Amino acid sequence: MNTQTQIDTKELVENLNDLIIKNYDASKGFRKAAEHIANENIALAFREAEQQRIEFAGKLIPKFVSLGAKPADSTSTLSALHRSWIDLKASLTGENNDSAILEACIVGEKYARDNYDKLLDKGLNSSLRQTIQEQRNIVNDSVQKLRILSEKLS
Repeated sequence: MNTQTQIDTKELVENLNDLIIKNYDASKGFRKAAEHIANENIALAFREAEQQRIEFAGKLIPKFVSLGAKPADSTSTLSALHRSWIDLKASLTGENNDSAILEACIVGEKYARDNYDKLLDKGLNSSLRQTIQEQRNIVNDSVQKLRILSEKLS
């Protein structure tokens, strides 16, 4: 049974724009997390994830533009709040805040994975589906890696 629903162009444009913005948001979130985390290995992983999310957005933009749309250049309010939450959590938890920051990043990555999953439930052309699926898989791998890092800190 195929549970996918066909997506119209307007909805696809909105979903892709949202995903592009969320990737830029995630990039900023990883940068902020890297600034606050004491563990240099984890900070390096966050900086790599920051660059990866910029690349994700860069791969989505041509597909978005091919639909005749122009990407927004702002970040979402929810993500700005999440980054502020990382700042607050870092300040409240004191010097040993790496676990709290990792947990905040795990929450953000799960949210991103859910957004990819929602788009994959729509009827997408094969090229776009492949890009979305590849990025979703990398985000899912990120969730697993962050969990492992979090367990090692415990």
